[in-house]
Order: sequence, then structure tokens, then C-alpha cells
Amino acid sequence: MCSARRHLGFFLPLLVLAVLAGATGSAAQSRTHTQAFVGMLVEQHGDSFATGRESRPSFAVESGGRVLPLQLGRRRGEALVGRRVRVVRSRGRARVIPLPGRRLSASAGVTGAKRVAVLLVNFSNDTSQPFTTAFAAGVAFMNSNSVAAYYADSSWGQLSLSGNVFGWYTLPDSDTSCNTATWANDANKAAADAGVNLGAYTNVVYAFPLASSCSWNGWADLPGTRSWLNGPSAMTLQEMSHELGHNFGLDHASSYVCTENGVRVALSANPANCTIGDYGDPFSVMGAGKHYGQTNFARGVLGWLSAANTRTVTSSGDYALAPIETYDPTAVDTLRVQRTSGTYFTLEFRQPAPIFDTFSFTDSAVTGVSVRVTPASGDPRSLLVDTTPGSMMSYFDAPLALGKTLVDPLSGISISVVDISPLGALVRLALPGSPVTADTTPPTQPVGLVTTSVDSSDVGLTWTASTDDVGVTGYRVYRNSALVATVASPGFVDSGLSAGTTYAYDVVAFDAAGNSSVAASVSATTSAAAAPATTTTGTTTTTTTTTTPSAPPADTIPPSTPANLAGTVGKAKKVTLSWSASTDNVGVAGYTVYRNGAAVGTTSSPGFTDSPGGRTVNATYYVVAYDAAGNVSPASGSVAVQG
Repeated sequence: MCSARRHLGFFLPLLVLAVLAGATGSAAQSRTHTQAFVGMLVEQHGDSFATGRESRPSFAVESGGRVLPLQLGRRRGEALVGRRVRVVRSRGRARVIPLPGRRLSASAGVTGAKRVAVLLVNFSNDTSQPFTTAFAAGVAFMNSNSVAAYYADSSWGQLSLSGNVFGWYTLPDSDTSCNTATWANDANKAAADAGVNLGAYTNVVYAFPLASSCSWNGWADLPGTRSWLNGPSAMTLQEMSHELGHNFGLDHASSYVCTENGVRVALSANPANCTIGDYGDPFSVMGAGKHYGQTNFARGVLGWLSAANTRTVTSSGDYALAPIETYDPTAVDTLRVQRTSGTYFTLEFRQPAPIFDTFSFTDSAVTGVSVRVTPASGDPRSLLVDTTPGSMMSYFDAPLALGKTLVDPLSGISISVVDISPLGALVRLALPGSPVTADTTPPTQPVGLVTTSVDSSDVGLTWTASTDDVGVTGYRVYRNSALVATVASPGFVDSGLSAGTTYAYDVVAFDAAGNSSVAASVSATTSAAAAPATTTTGTTTTTTTTTTPSAPPADTIPPSTPANLAGTVGKAKKVTLSWSASTDNVGVAGYTVYRNGAAVGTTSSPGFTDSPGGRTVNATYYVVAYDAAGNVSPASGSVAVQG
């Protein structure tokens, strides 16, 4: 969410900045008052979660840590973002000249290790320190839900963030005008004077007490190396991850808002009937999400997807879509089909995961497929399509549900969700002029089924992955003709067996349409239990039995659904919630509380107090339980609280 205006104090005169940058010309240039500045053109965002709208983008040229603000039209500026340019000012006019070379893509610089310096600064007229350096270090690097942990999770370990927090430094500047360029320069000098080598860091985050002169929560260069956090409410996972996302090359995860004759519709044949909701996508921190992982589109922009992860559909048919949370370089977790010459429909499927993608099993992102309009190139912004435009839940129920169909009146493309399971979704795409053929082809038989390890109580199995015309959803493992496991990828360890016993195993591959392969078979005999060891001392004989411990089976059972949820409004408009405790085969680790579809907190025991804010309360709550293994219960019944 971006602020609604730019600040003129930020845009210092072009000539002055060019001179400060050390840009000089030849003697002939000096006589004609010509200066030049060479660097990469970046787009600058001012984000405001309060207003829900981004500021009008501004542009600048960045080179060696020095920045030259520019006044460019939006179309011209966005066409040059990421390009090396030369800015020439002559006789009061500035020209921006693209230099030879490719546009820098986000994927060129967002893998491997990044070093982030967080500089805490305050002002000559406000020397307050609204949070400690330890708190900032927790948000950025140390907490289990830190920014560093977030990017490690979303990138499947391909991007690592580390760094340090420095300060507080008091700048010689007032916060009565919002002058981020000056603040950054003075913050860099203060850090250098304190012995900090900012050259050892790839990114710098400037954080300061609330400056009311800045109408944004955060400000960042896209792409770039600098971002700003305004006030203690901006020192959060959501805000810092969002601004660093801009640095890494991401635009907003927005919504597509279409209306015809005053009525909301999912899509329109006339693009003029549709607008962009800047932060309308609730399933990403680049939108309205406080902690949800990056979308599959964003992961592709940042270079985290393998070539096999994305499938571009050119003909009608049924297509398998794997969940985005688990990294598999061979699985298709991004389906896209061209909508217009410059856009695609990009499809995504989500499943619950600990810490960040803490969906319940009833959330729409889990029970349906998200559809986004994404660009073929250029501005890296995604637009979430609301497939239920008549509902009152805004975009929390935007994904296309099982059994539902979305028809695009512009392209004629039809999208249907045929099947949903925790292992994946089956999507039917119908393209104009291309008939749809139901998937009736089974996967190939698993080959190379062998035992990898056998002891007195465990048998390990492995095999080579099957193939399928649409996609293999998973494998069923049978022991002595009884189903004992369903796994998403080759490999399984069967535990808790009897010693000295022969077992017959069959493995069958299946796809989302329900087609099953021919079974692969193997047998294994567990080893005999160890013989008791006998020790005689005097007249006493001691018998000791030695066994080899086996690893306990993985906990895959979720807790039971929280029951009897109730809520009341008390003093200061605080909402007190209570419910009956869930049960679990191992143990309930805690509960996550949701208000109006968004998580607002966790608790280790039944009961929670929420402060929604505002003069009145009008909110709907539900609760899910989770265990230490990350299994999440179905959501409790909802309770509406008013007062």
C-alpha cells in the first residue's frame, strides 16, 4: 500500500545533484553548461498500508550509492526501469538516453547471499528511539518469522539474508520535511564515522521514528539497494519484506477490479472496465498479506523456479498443478496461458505450511486455484482475479473453487477446477478452437522399485518417478495388499514391523484425474530380533535384550477442530474469545486466531483477547489448532462479534 503523494523536497535540482555526483564534461560541455550522469534507472515506491494506495511512481538514476532524481512520465519511466542510462542536462533541459545492453532482470541478483545493513536513525527535533536494536535484529534476522527466514522459505533456500543493525544515530536533519535523499546521505556518514563499512552490504534499510511529513510507511527503489521504514509500525515482517521485495525487482501483488454497468464482475471484454487495486492480493506480502509467501509469479520473476516448474499451455486439456509450498524442481507449480499479446493467466495452488503459509484446510487458497493476470514482460506486477465477485469477502475468496468455471469474455479462455487434493489440483483449460479431451491416460508403471534399508522393524523403499501426459499426482504404497501410505514423490520408509517377517509391497502411481498405473512389486524380510545377552555374576544371571531403535513415523495427523468458539466485546472495545481445547495424537502446540480472514495472533491455550481498533467492533472470527509437526486442524465455526 503506497502513499498518495510525492514530496518536492526529495527532488533536489538536477544540476546540483549532477555536480554532487562528480559529473563533469569536456571544456566544450562546460561552456554550454552540460552535465552528464550515468547509472541504472530505478522506480521509487512510497507504500502506505493505511491508505491502501501506492504513490505515483517517481524515478531516479542510481550509481555507486549516489542517486539523481528525475521527473519522467510513468510510461517512459517504466519502460526504462532496470536499464543503464545517461542523463544529460543542457541549457535547463534533461535528456535520458538508454545505453546499449540488456535490461537488468530481477533474477540476475536475487539468489545466493545478500547482506543487509539496518541503520536506525532519528532527527535533531526528535531523538526518540521507539524500538531497540535487538527488536529490529529480531524482525530482520533472528526471529523464527524474520525477514531472513521469510526469504529463505519463499526461495526454498536459494536466497539467504544476513546482516547487522546499527544505531541509533542522530542526524543533523529535521523531520519537518520528508527528504529521504538527505537523510540517507547523512545516515551513511554517521555509520561511516562510527566505523561501519557499508560497502560490505548489498542493501541498506533506513528506519526512523514516525515522521508525519512522510505520508508513507515505507519507501524503496525498484530495483535498487535502499529502502526506508517510517515509524515503529513499519518495523515488521510485512513492511521490511515488502520494501526489500521492491529492491529485488518485484512490483505489487494487486487485484483486478472489474465492473460492468455498476455490477462487479470477475473479468470484462473491455479492459477500460477494470482497474487495479494496488494491494488487493491478500496472499502475498507484496499485497495485503502480513506473512504469506511470495506468489509463484513473483518466484519466477526472482529466478527461483526451474524451467520445469512452469508450463505454458497452448492447447485445451487437463493439467496438473502442484502446491507452491514444497520445492520440487520437476513439478509443475505454475500454469500459464496467454490471454492477450502482452498478458497471461497464471494459475497457482497453495497448501498449509508452518510459520508463513499458515492457511487453514478450509481457506479458499487451499480449496481452490488462484488466477492472476500477469505481464509477459515489463512491470513485474500481478493482478488477482476475483472469481466470486458477488461475495462480501473481498479477495479472500478470490480463488476458483472446486467444480467452478471461469470464462474470460475477452479471450474466450475457460478455466475449470476438476479435482483438489493436498498433493495438487487438476485444472481443465479450454482454449478457443481447441477441443477439450478428458484425461484418461494412466501414469507409467514405477520402475526400479527396490529396498534401500531393512532391519528388524523397518523397510525402506525407493523407485524411479513415473511419467504422465498431464502430471503424476503421487504414489500409493501397499503392504500385503493394504494401503499404508500415499506420497508425493518416490521413496517411503515403512516402520513398526515385526522382526523376521516377510512383507510384500506394491507401488502404484496416480494422476489428478484418478488414473492409476500398473503396480510395481517387491518383497522384503525384516531381520531377526537380536538374541538376548546373558551375563552370570556369582549365582545371579542377567539377561539383556539389545534392539536397534527405529525412527518414529512422521506425524501427519492434524489436531481436532476447535469447538464452541464464542466471543464478547468488553472494555476499550477488546474482544475476548474462548473455545474448547482440541486434541491431537501427539499434542496440540497452539492455536491461530483469524479476524475477517486474516491471522491476528497465536496462543498456546484456548482463549484470546483481540483489539480490533475503532469506535465499534464488527468482526468475524475463527480459530485453527496446530501441532509441532505443522499439521493444521480444520477451522472452527465462525463467530460474529459486534459491539
